[in-house]
Amino acid sequence: MHKISWLLNEQLGFDFRRLDETEENSEKKNFSVYQHESNNASFSLIENKSKDGLLLKKLDNIDYLLKIEGALSNSELDNLQKQIRQTSGIYACLIIELSVLKKKELDLLA
Repeated sequence: MHKISWLLNEQLGFDFRRLDETEENSEKKNFSVYQHESNNASFSLIENKSKDGLLLKKLDNIDYLLKIEGALSNSELDNLQKQIRQTSGIYACLIIELSVLKKKELDLLA
């Protein structure tokens, strides 16, 4: 998880930092969370797979989730996705609509 956050920091000019365990949701305490704040958005890089299993079982083919909260235009989102896809070591970058997740799954990402 440290490596992927470092790669994204380098590619995107972000400053992902690991959240202290006391700040994390107790149900996802065994899944690492890194966070970056910008002027218009908050980004949380969340580990979906750990030695303890899956955070979101429905997304068993996804290793990491990037949760974005805030105001990003469609062009900013497209540009971000393009930059992530160009990052060495990242093989796919998908946008997942929140409507495909159940309320319990959404709560885990809160």
